[in-house]
Amino acid sequence: MSDFFQVDDVHTANEILNDDPHDPLTVAVRVAGLITESLALRNQIKAAEARVTEIKEQRSQIDAQILEFLDSSGQESAKTSAGTAYVHRQDYASCSDADGFMQFVAHNNAYELLNRTPNSTACRAFADQHGHLPPGVKLNTQRTAKIRAPGGKS
Repeated sequence: MSDFFQVDDVHTANEILNDDPHDPLTVAVRVAGLITESLALRNQIKAAEARVTEIKEQRSQIDAQILEFLDSSGQESAKTSAGTAYVHRQDYASCSDADGFMQFVAHNNAYELLNRTPNSTACRAFADQHGHLPPGVKLNTQRTAKIRAPGGKS
């Protein structure tokens, strides 16, 4: 059983609160109120994110039409009174053969082809197993409170 009293009706419970911040009922009601607020805010965020997703999809469709125009007209940019559209290139590298790639890097001393970022999950596992982090690694951990709705997922 919880260290806190179970409180189902925050508004009714608020009426019987005293001002003692250490009173278990007072603490339980305040925590229940905070959880209720957090869940309401989470729902607002989900609704806003859904709307943002819709807006981004609309913008993506327009951007695709602009890119099609630039490509079909052979332009890299087009200046108008509303603004300038231009082609932006972003490269994304991935490995279809990680072992072959690593052998190539090592054989050709081409370490500039790698990102030098430690894997945080592997570093945490290493530290848990060995009692220390690998040399030169600093691991930052952020702790947050998560809320799960009654009978629901977090």
